[in-house]
Order: sequence, then structure tokens, then C-alpha cells
Amino acid sequence: MSRKIRAIFADYDGTLCPAANLRSSDDGTSFIPSPLGETLWTLSGYIPVCIISSKDSHFLVNRAPFATVFSCIMGIETLVVKRRNNNDILPEIEKRRLSINRARLRENARKLDSISQIVQSEFPFVTAEKKRTSDDLLAGVTVDWRKKKDWDEPRDAIESYVRKIVSKYNNKSFRPVYLETYSSHPFIDIYATKCDKGTGFKHVLSEIKMKGEGQIMYLGDSENDNPAFRLADIPIGIRSDPRLKPRLECDFVLEQDMLASFLQRLLRNDLVFSEAL
Repeated sequence: MSRKIRAIFADYDGTLCPAANLRSSDDGTSFIPSPLGETLWTLSGYIPVCIISSKDSHFLVNRAPFATVFSCIMGIETLVVKRRNNNDILPEIEKRRLSINRARLRENARKLDSISQIVQSEFPFVTAEKKRTSDDLLAGVTVDWRKKKDWDEPRDAIESYVRKIVSKYNNKSFRPVYLETYSSHPFIDIYATKCDKGTGFKHVLSEIKMKGEGQIMYLGDSENDNPAFRLADIPIGIRSDPRLKPRLECDFVLEQDMLASFLQRLLRNDLVFSEAL
């Protein structure tokens, strides 16, 4: 059976950009490495290349100029942007879509803000990265201890404390916030509503225009990619750091520093996937 690729959906952090790099750094380390970025730009001239990420649009859109659809904050917001003529110009947003009622989002944004302040007060070494919608509503918080040399040492204490605080807030509300934990990644995510990348995958799929028959490839590196892996025709896990040992539901695994050359071979093979690539 021919496995012609008709679209590529990809996570960002840990997949297109190495996991050890800081989540909000502007020093260049949180950008896609040049050979990979150039290859993705070339691919996007033939097929849709889209992003499904826990990051927000403020972080993603200018870091992935090849993408025309972004599922941001684990599917909470979807953006469709006009394809750019080159990777330097600012994107024109054509469509925005939220998967949560704005009244509920505003209510839970206050909880997220309070939770992040409490956790940072208890653990001063963590970073609380706030994820906002394109119109600046708080929709998620990542508690990140990636700056620590030993990612496992503080994990149990942070996770236990965050669970306790989130449970305290949720017990007082009919509109709970949603907690996502990971087996080996050095962060915890808290969102304004239950969300996952499977929902993001469906939202992106509904927005793209694909030419002809073919299959969808998904690239991801963590457990939060598993709902998208289950929907993809060709799910490929990406490894970018030996400290990470996530339980991935994928058929193939690639090292992150080999991703650019793999995609270049896919291009030379007329976008037909095979295990030999």
C-alpha cells in the first residue's frame, strides 16, 4: 500500500525544538534549528504542515512560519493563518476558534493565576509559564523546573503540592481546571478546561485543505501527544533528551537531531513514506 503523505502535524517543544531548551527563552534556543526549519518551509510548499502544541499562539506563530494552522494550548485555541510568501513577514490571522466558553475561561483564568502564584511561592526555582489566547485570556499554566540539573529530584514534591492546590480550587467549583502530569518531562500543565491533542488534531484536520489521497504523519515527544498519535496514520515519536523516557503510543521513533535529514529524504522520495527512510 502506498503511504503518500498528504499532511504533517507536529508538536513543537521537544519535537521541532530540543526539550532541554527553556520554554520561553528569546535567546534563540527555543527556535527550530535552521536545517529543520528550512526543510519544513520547503515541505509546506507541497502539503499542509501544521502545529499541535501546548504552547500559546504568542510563542508559536512567529517560530513556525511554515504552518498555516495552529492548535494552541492543547486544542483550546485554533488559529488559521494566511500562508506567507517568505518566513520573515508577520502572519495574517484568518480565523480564530475557541473550544471553551469565554465566561468559563475568564472564571478559570483567575484560578490559574492564583494557583501559579501559590506554586511559585512554595517552589521559587520553578518557572510558571502562562499560556494566553490570541486575545490575551489566560488559558493555561506550565509549572516548569527545566533549569534544575536533576529533573527527577523535585518531581514528587512539586506534583504532590500542585495536585493538592488544584484539588482545593476544584472542590469549590462546578468548573474545574484540568491537570496534566508526565512520567519524565520536567513540567506539569494546568488548563482552564479538559483538553488534549486529539481534540487539537480534529480541529486542525477540519481546517486544512489537502490535495488528493494520502495519509497524515504526526510527530510528537511526550505522553500528551498520545491522543494525536492514535488518530494519525503514521505516528512518529521524537527523542531529544536521554533523560526523557515517555510512554509513547507510536509506531516509529526518531532522534530529534535526525528529523531534518529524515524529512529531506521524504521530500526526495516524493512524499512517500517507508520504514527504509
